[in-house]
Amino acid sequence: MSKEKRNENLRSQEINNKSLSIKGEIIALLVCVPFLLMGLAVIKIGIEQFLYQKAFTEETNGIIVSDVYTKMKKKGAGSGYRKVFSADYSYEHNGITYTDNIESANILKKGQVLTIRYKPDDPKENYVKGYESHDKVILIIVGTIWDAFLLLIVYCILISIKNKKCKKNITDHIE
Repeated sequence: MSKEKRNENLRSQEINNKSLSIKGEIIALLVCVPFLLMGLAVIKIGIEQFLYQKAFTEETNGIIVSDVYTKMKKKGAGSGYRKVFSADYSYEHNGITYTDNIESANILKKGQVLTIRYKPDDPKENYVKGYESHDKVILIIVGTIWDAFLLLIVYCILISIKNKKCKKNITDHIE
């Protein structure tokens, strides 16, 4: 086999390898899409929870009316338990008394005054100000970090594809 023929074979193998590599990178980009969407969904859930809580525009004072009891509650998905204080509280709206339950890692006392936020059109729906869940903030942060990391991966893949195409164009012009 002549030297020219061998060089030609090597160039064609190089081009095939580059096109296979680019196809693999395109597949990797497509695999990233569902994960990006998952991150956006997590962010959306966090924002929806934040907006839902904004609907609680009325505020009144409530009071803890029951004895406070403690229980051990499992810590999320991790192992171990934490001490939780639980009690019933009541509040009034338009002469109607509403009662609900609060659980908190903070110490609660019978007779303690709480600030209650509720929906004006449905006063049964409420939360205790200062004791609300911070899950929505965590969801938004985790979703944002997740998507930022995936966008960095996508960016790196795109740069890699661009560099390979540039190298291919340069070698085509040299020949």
